[in-house]
Formats: sequence, C-alpha cells, structure tokens
Amino acid sequence: METNSLSLDRFIEGLPFGILIVNPATGMIKTGNAVAFDLLEVQIEDVLTQSFDTIVADEEILLGFKQVISGETSKHNAVFEKNGKYIKCTIGAITGDSEEEGDSILVFVENVTNFKQLELLKQDFIQTILHRIRNPLTTLKTSLSIVNSLYLTSVSEEIREILDMSFREVNRLHVLINDLRNLFLIETGLANLDLEIETFPVTEILDRALDELSKLPSIDDESRKRIICDGDRNIRIKADFEKLKQVLFVLLKNACDFSPEKTPVEVNLSQDNNMVTIAIKDYGIGISEEAKPYLFTKFFREDNEITRIKEGNGLGLYIARSLVDFMKGTLYCESKKGSGSSFFISLPSE
Repeated sequence: METNSLSLDRFIEGLPFGILIVNPATGMIKTGNAVAFDLLEVQIEDVLTQSFDTIVADEEILLGFKQVISGETSKHNAVFEKNGKYIKCTIGAITGDSEEEGDSILVFVENVTNFKQLELLKQDFIQTILHRIRNPLTTLKTSLSIVNSLYLTSVSEEIREILDMSFREVNRLHVLINDLRNLFLIETGLANLDLEIETFPVTEILDRALDELSKLPSIDDESRKRIICDGDRNIRIKADFEKLKQVLFVLLKNACDFSPEKTPVEVNLSQDNNMVTIAIKDYGIGISEEAKPYLFTKFFREDNEITRIKEGNGLGLYIARSLVDFMKGTLYCESKKGSGSSFFISLPSE
C-alpha cells in the first residue's frame, strides 16, 4: 500500500500541470505536486497543518470547492489573475475504489496566461472591427432613411426601386451587426458587466418596445393595433431597461412575423410574490416538437413557410434568453405546431 502511495506521488510530481488531491471530509490535502503549490503560492509546511480552504484565498475557487463537496455540481471551472498570471482551476470529485480509500476532490491547476492574452487580443480585434463597421453603417442607414422620406417627385421609378432596395439591405446589415455585437458581449461576459439594473413600471418598457417596433418597415399602424395588452399595467419590474426593451422587441416582432395579419398578439402582465411575468401569445404557425430543443440556440431557424420568406439570422431568441439570464430571470416557451406560441419572461419585481 505504501509502495502504491509513493508511486502515485512520483507520478503526480512528473505531471506538466498542477494537481492537488483533497480529502472532502477534513479539507486536508492528501497529496499534490510542486506545479500546483507554485501556481497557488502555497507553502509545503502549510499543507501539513492547514485545510485547503484556509490555504487558498480565491473566493471563486472556494465556492466551487464547496459546491463540488456538497454535490451541487460535479465540476467547477474558475480562471483568476494572480501576480500578472492567469490561473485556470478545475475542481471535480472522484469516488474511491474501496471504503478504506474513500472519496477525493481533485483540483487541477494550469497557467493559461498565454491563452488568456490571445483571447483578450481576439476580443479587442473583434470589438474594434464591429465598432468600425457599425458607425459608418448607422450613418448610411440614416442618410438613406432621410432620402427615402423626402419622396422626391423628380426621381424615376427605377431610382426609387434602387433606393428602397439599398435601404432594406443596409437595414438588414445593421440588424446583423447589432446581433453580432450582442453575441460578442454575451459570450465574453461583457454584457453582464454592462448591466444597469433599476426598477420601473412594466408598462413604460412595453410602450418603448412598441415604439421601436413601429419603426420597422414591415410593421404598420394596423400591425401595432393587433398587439393587445392586458393585466396590471402598474406593476413595477427590476431589470436593465435597454436590455429588456431589446428582449421584448424580439419577442413582439416574432409574434407579428409568425402569425396571420388579422390575428391578435396578446401581452399579459402579472405578478406572483416577488416575480413579474410578461406573457406574449400569438395565434400563428407554432413550433414543432423537433425544433423546441434548439429554439434558444445560436443561428437556429426552423424551416417553414414563413422563415423561407422572412429575413433573419437565428440569433434573436438566443440573445433574448441570454440577456434575461443575466438579469436573474427566466425566458421559456410553450407552443404547439399549428396552434400558436406563448413566450414567458419572468423577472424580479422591486
């Protein structure tokens, strides 16, 4: 048994990454290698007398350690900065082969500074490119909008068609760039850092979303009249105003796009304990059972008679759910093929 223990220690010491094996019952480190001790700046003498949670100071690692011990999660990943280095720490549980051997917590430690620096460079590059494209595109969209609104009588029908086509294409590119920018912010975690949580009347955010919807060429006055609001309009909701407006815009636009023109789009406002729910129901084509698991994934669009003629990039629902998640809420869907769809946003009240 002692020979096996020495062999394990020699094997662990020869690994190119750091590893610690911790007793979950006592929190004491059973064994580890020099790479782990160096990266975590742990002294060997401390290992003999102190538990893991007193030696390691990083709060995210300790949170993951407790979650793995309690069984709340089977694995936890954390990346933190220490003295100019980026350290990745992966924590997981293993079950011992015998009662004598017992269970253990494995802690893998790696220096990912080079990878992190490359990731930061990539983020800066993408952010710069998106910014450089978005600004002139916005200017071009505004200019074309002004020209189109003038209804110049001297312009020939051919020129008018070219202007209309140009405006549609620029608007399509503008939507795509905005969606890619939101995707970038979500996947880098920057959207979470940019949150501005406040409390405001739910009717205020709904009216703003409807105003944005009315600016679309495909949504006229008759389309807006289809949207019927019911429930307590005095309810107050706790969220990021701009991000929730964006979520409502996506859901309301989808409801109008994927349902017949003469059918209503119903918006119901309700409150239960400390949660506010905004339900958006349409009487359109609905969603098939096969498509439901992919509904909130990136770039997914169900193939049907409407998606073949309606423009879209399959990012709207993914972005919407991600933003609601950031705001500590939930977004889910109930639908049946041919019987319409209902989307439910639940967020904290004040």
